[in-house]
Amino acid sequence: MSHDRAITLGRLTVQRIPDMERWVVPRSGVFPTLSDEALAEARERYGTAFVDAHGNIILSVHSWLVRTPRTTILIDTCHGNHKDRRFYPETGNLVTPYLERLRAAGVAPQDVDLVLCTHLHPDHVGWNTQLVDGRWVPTFPRATYLMSETDHTTFSALHASAPEGPAADVARSFADSVLPVVQAGQARFVAAGERLEEELDTGLWLEGAPGHTAGQVALHLESGGRRAIASGDAIHHVLQLADLDLPALGDADPVTAALTRRRLIEGIADTDTLLLPGHVVAPSFGRVVNEGGRLEYAFASGH
Repeated sequence: MSHDRAITLGRLTVQRIPDMERWVVPRSGVFPTLSDEALAEARERYGTAFVDAHGNIILSVHSWLVRTPRTTILIDTCHGNHKDRRFYPETGNLVTPYLERLRAAGVAPQDVDLVLCTHLHPDHVGWNTQLVDGRWVPTFPRATYLMSETDHTTFSALHASAPEGPAADVARSFADSVLPVVQAGQARFVAAGERLEEELDTGLWLEGAPGHTAGQVALHLESGGRRAIASGDAIHHVLQLADLDLPALGDADPVTAALTRRRLIEGIADTDTLLLPGHVVAPSFGRVVNEGGRLEYAFASGH
């Protein structure tokens, strides 16, 4: 699959551009507090597309491509190629046809106007840059890269501290995927509540979604009475719908992350708002519905 079909929301279109379709991560690497019982229930309920026979969590890593009548926006840029990543070694030194998939959707790197980094973790900023003649340069030469100033400050300090372990990958990704964009003058810091575009019946605006990182943002999209929200890592996996308080390993503040997840998910449950999560496997976009007192994920088809 080169890319998914576009979803139409009024005058907007949204497409999923995959980088890694199937990221198999041990439970301890995603949800270390998940019980054996909850894992078994998830495997029974959701099938091997979400939890494999060995109890590993199955994730996807993809971008969301949003096109308005005047702007082409790429939300989160996945792992990237040729990156030095050691905590999750299967995500390092990749060679994926991500840019070819983007072109197959009708968008060349120079066509992208805005790149929104919902937060600055390695699996959301990797394609911000590419390796050219031994240097990391911005992949999207015309784009303005939008990122949280809070996250930039936090991860800049982390990078300067020369950490070890998993934090070292975050520091490396800041060095190879964030700093080059800032140094090129292509970064712009954004804050919750900022409107990216508003024209007639179409609007895009940012909502603060802290917890996973302090500065994480979600993007609301609305056009022609239809709505969607790109949620970054406010939710990682459908099994969190059964326990909105379930923390992910990378949550900087698990309590705040749970409050954000609950507010976001309960706010769109049983509505027509499409959820555009960062790691739910294909087709990824869907609606949250209440069935018999529990939340479920209803995948949507492109139309």
